[in-house]
Amino acid sequence: ALAEVLRRYAHVYVMVDDMYEHLVYDGFKFATVAEVAPDLQDRVLTINGDGELRGDGGGWVVDHVLAGIEILTQRRKGAKFFK
Repeated sequence: ALAEVLRRYAHVYVMVDDMYEHLVYDGFKFATVAEVAPDLQDRVLTINGDGELRGDGGGWVVDHVLAGIEILTQRRKGAKFFK
């Protein structure tokens, strides 16, 4: 359903937080927006990380971002305002 809406509105991008992708129950399989709708990969910004779910107690989280070059370029321009 989300992919259908995104296809109708070419100016809309989606940012997803897949930090908890491993918490899947009842036999369901996790899938990213980019996997479900490969034609929209250039409009998806995926945020993920490691550490928080391990229960290491140290409070360390290593985040990473996966996106097309256009989104990453725009993200980098805006990042200077969040320091």
